[in-house]
Amino acid sequence: MKPLLFLLGSLLLALGSYAQNTSRANPAEVSELTVEDYLGLELPPLGELLDNARKNPSVTYYQARIADAESDLKSERRNWLNYFKLNASYYYGQMNDNTLFNDGQIPSYYRYQGKEQSYYNLGASVSVPLDGLFDRRNRMRQQRSRVEAAEREEELWFNDLALKIVDQYTAALEHLSLLQVRAEAVTVATAQYRLSEIDFSNGNMDAQTLSKQKNIQSAAVREYEQTRAALNSALLKLEILTCTPILHKTAE
Repeated sequence: MKPLLFLLGSLLLALGSYAQNTSRANPAEVSELTVEDYLGLELPPLGELLDNARKNPSVTYYQARIADAESDLKSERRNWLNYFKLNASYYYGQMNDNTLFNDGQIPSYYRYQGKEQSYYNLGASVSVPLDGLFDRRNRMRQQRSRVEAAEREEELWFNDLALKIVDQYTAALEHLSLLQVRAEAVTVATAQYRLSEIDFSNGNMDAQTLSKQKNIQSAAVREYEQTRAALNSALLKLEILTCTPILHKTAE
């Protein structure tokens, strides 16, 4: 009876030790997140992540291209104003007349006249180049096609981004569900290995069996770390793709 109680006590001690090591709160870095932190993590709704993805810098790039194409289209629509020309001019000045009279009969004398004058000129003209007139509809169609092409390019890019977000989101959910199982496997394998060490020290187990138990523990730890790394990768990619803090929010 006592050996059984001793074994149960050792198992509880191992479980408690692992739980204590994985219950640190408020980790400073993502690498310091524990099982409890991951299990307490709640992923934002997928729709919210897709909406936040609109803040991605690449969206600004495509929107700028669309705006440029729309601006060119507006300019093409106003191109008919080039057919009309208005001109206006204004002149202001003073006209002077200096005259010298000398006919030999009378003394010579000068005559000076000055007069201020101003002139206004207003006019308009119409010039319609035939090539521009008949090709205007074609140019308008080309500009509309550029706008639509820029919009389709943005839509295709965002659809591709949405697929990447969905892939990482489902991967994160899968790894989250596996993480708890992996953590429990590590706890059990560690407890069993410690019991095996006790049996080995008491001469109830050979070294080969102890080595096998150690390999089981190492495999459990390796699977847990692989799952945790894959989960971190999925969550960090989601943060970048959607401009939404997930792991870093947990680590604050």
